[in-house]
Amino acid sequence: MAATLTELLEESATRWPGQIALSDTGDRGASRALSYRHLGDLAGDLAAQLSRHGIAGGDRVAIVSDSCIEYAAALFAVLAAGGCAAPLNPALAAQQLSSRLGEVQARAVIVPEHLDGDFGGMRTGAGPPVLTLAVTPGRDGRCRAALSSAPASGHGRGAGQARGPEPPHPGDAAILMLTSGTTAVPKVVPLTDANLLASVDGIRGIYRLTPDDATLLVMPLFHGHGLIAGLLATLASGGAGFMPGGGRFHAGRFWPQMAAARATWYTAVPTIHQILLARAGSEYPSQGYP
Repeated sequence: MAATLTELLEESATRWPGQIALSDTGDRGASRALSYRHLGDLAGDLAAQLSRHGIAGGDRVAIVSDSCIEYAAALFAVLAAGGCAAPLNPALAAQQLSSRLGEVQARAVIVPEHLDGDFGGMRTGAGPPVLTLAVTPGRDGRCRAALSSAPASGHGRGAGQARGPEPPHPGDAAILMLTSGTTAVPKVVPLTDANLLASVDGIRGIYRLTPDDATLLVMPLFHGHGLIAGLLATLASGGAGFMPGGGRFHAGRFWPQMAAARATWYTAVPTIHQILLARAGSEYPSQGYP
């Protein structure tokens, strides 16, 4: 039984190597699909790249991203390197984002290439170095992942000081989540692998998820609901997770995307359920789904 999220992905890649783990809609270019084996390979390759950028075991790495394949690849790469991932909302204002980076004590920041232009100002300050992640499909259909950075700001260790990826320790914090901040200043909540795996196991069992299932990842992956109940529970069950077009939920695109993914389930908050039910009468696909 897996003791860490890294082991969870390794076990899934062994059990369902050719099964689709993640896919997107291709709204930013060519559609991309990663098998479980391919996702594991990408995470390992990116973990080695992180070490060459000076990231070592125990370092906290912020992932400022919407819901996309880059997010998942970055998450498992940080974990494979022995680091701690801190997912952050890309819609935060600059001052808020800077504050959150300080709160999680980020050693570096990973931003997907399609959002890179939104965070150019982060490279001019004294904050952690920003690493741009590009995941591009090759002619053979397999995706390649590459991390690039602007000149070092002096905050990180810097290239050439890498110690190499370190195995994750189950008792260490694997992911740092921030509370919503609706009633007070957002607080950093450290989640260990044991915390996360227990939640994933419960969700997978209650929903009776299997490799035959597919889901549209409606909830933001920088929140616990989307990350644990949507992404991680899917990957633990051998199912397929489909990223929403535009990187976020859009009511008008929901039913067509569910049909295209042949999705068997989704998870969301009550407000979203109510919106979708209200629109289902006119937008639910009349043919071919389910």
